[in-house]
Amino acid sequence: MTHAMLKGSNVPLEATAVRAVLRWTPGQGVPDVDASALLLGADGRVRSDEDFVFYNQPRHPSDKVWRLGKKRVTGGLSEGSTDTIQTDLAGLDPAVSRVLLVASADDTAFKHVRALRILLYDAGAGEAEPLAYFDITPQTGDETALICGELYRRGDVWKFRALGEGYLNGLE
Repeated sequence: MTHAMLKGSNVPLEATAVRAVLRWTPGQGVPDVDASALLLGADGRVRSDEDFVFYNQPRHPSDKVWRLGKKRVTGGLSEGSTDTIQTDLAGLDPAVSRVLLVASADDTAFKHVRALRILLYDAGAGEAEPLAYFDITPQTGDETALICGELYRRGDVWKFRALGEGYLNGLE
């Protein structure tokens, strides 16, 4: 069953690896969106530059978080343009307590991005239905980066929380 999520809601994950697919509707004047991941320690900070997975650094040195890249797809919940991050939750270093799933748009405001959605899939289930999805609406529209959601560890259980928090100064 697919969970339609609201901002701030969370869902436990039974999957040991997940694919986070950022999807939007392309069109004239719509910027290209990039998906990134930030691996955070218990203190809420990245431990080094290596904990930032993005287009110029598509794979974390641990090989447990990587960017699958962009696609143009049609049909179903995935219609539009996508950029995907995959995470092996079972293999992540115990020092990583959260993985932020972030969208950025090359210093362009998200008010120009249509139908922004994050879909979370069980990476081991092939083309199954998504585990959850969250339609992201920027607070002001002037944000140039958004934390779409987070994968976080609560004891031995991984969960996904829908966030939708934006920043005016990009990924800085």
